[in-house]
Amino acid sequence: MAAPKKKTGLVKRKALSPAQIKEQVQKDIEALKQKTTAGEGKTISIRNKVFTLPDGTILQPPQEFVIIDFLTRNLYYDTKWDPDNPQPPACFAIGDTPNGLVPSPNSPDKQNDDCDTCPMNQFGSDGEGKACKNTRYVAVVLPGQEEVMTMSLPPTSIRAFDAYVNSVAKLYNVPPIGVVSTVSFHPEKSYPLPLFSDPKPNDDVAMHYALREEARELLMQEPNLEATADAKPKKAKKKAVRRRA
Repeated sequence: MAAPKKKTGLVKRKALSPAQIKEQVQKDIEALKQKTTAGEGKTISIRNKVFTLPDGTILQPPQEFVIIDFLTRNLYYDTKWDPDNPQPPACFAIGDTPNGLVPSPNSPDKQNDDCDTCPMNQFGSDGEGKACKNTRYVAVVLPGQEEVMTMSLPPTSIRAFDAYVNSVAKLYNVPPIGVVSTVSFHPEKSYPLPLFSDPKPNDDVAMHYALREEARELLMQEPNLEATADAKPKKAKKKAVRRRA
C-alpha cells in the first residue's frame, strides 16, 4: 500500500482574472501617487530666471506670490545633477525645521541616521560646500487665486528667504501667508537666485488659510523614486573632505 502523500502546507489560491489584474494595477498606481510626489506636476520651474507654471505659462520677474507654507528638504544625489534628465535623490529628509532632520526610511541609499551629523551634510563634503543639497520647499499661490503650486529654493537662497520671513513676522506680526510677496532674481547672478521683497497686505488671507492643509500635503510628499526602478547598484559612500582652517 502506497504511503500517503505529505501535506506541504501550501494553499492553492485562485489566480486573478485579467480584469481583476487590471483593476489591481490601477489601485497600485494610485497608491504610488500617494507615496511619491504629485507635487512634480504642480511645481513652478525657475530655470532661465523666469517662472514657468505647471501649465507651461511663463511669468517674467518680478512676480507676486503668496507663500502658503514652507518646509526644509535635504536632498543628497549620488549622480551629477542633470536638469534635462533629473534623477531621484539617493537620500532625502523633509521637515519643519532645518535642525533635527532624519532621512526618510524610503531613501534608496540612506547616508546617516540623522542629517545634523551626516558627513554628506557638512561643509567641505563637496568642495567648499555640502554634498547634500539643503533647500526650502515653498507652497505658493498667485494673488487672488487658489491653485497651490510648489517652488524649490536653492541653498543659495535660504539665508535671504529666512531673513525675509522673519522680517515679515517682525514688522507686520503675521506669517508669510499674511502678505503678498514680490519674487525676483538676483540681477548679478547667472543662475536663478530667488529674492523675496516688498511685502504688502494679503486681502485674501482668509481664503488662503483654507489652503494650508492642501499645501502641507504637497510639501510633505516625498520625491518621485520611479527612476530607481532600474535598480542601479549602490555606489560607495563618499567620505567628507575636511579642509584645514
